Amino acid sequence: MTIILHEPSIGEGFFGKVFLKDDSAIKVFKRPPNINANVLDPVDIVGETQRRRQIFDSEVLAYQTALEIDVLRQYVNHFRDRVVISHIYDENNNDISGDFLLDCAYSMQYLCVDFIDANTNTGHLEK
Repeated sequence: MTIILHEPSIGEGFFGKVFLKDDSAIKVFKRPPNINANVLDPVDIVGETQRRRQIFDSEVLAYQTALEIDVLRQYVNHFRDRVVISHIYDENNNDISGDFLLDCAYSMQYLCVDFIDANTNTGHLEK
């Protein structure tokens, strides 16, 4: 499945952004940011990219494993599978695909539920 996504996203975390496409929420992992050479502790871009790919693989494996366990399936039955993203565009139709690991994305059914922001412990209803 090849998908073209457009901003705005419906959520963002440290490693990825979540986009709404039809009735699916699609999480796409972000590339590590390029670090200015003047920063004292620059990020190893290659190592961080590999780490993010491993986190993506472990998230997908966790969903797939939970789907195989009867008592857990009810909590993850909205998980669909890995997807490949071809392009992502911002609000001005600029191609921002280079900011993402386009092969590190998965899809799940979009559920309109209360969202709790782990950083602030405040909730709001996702649209």
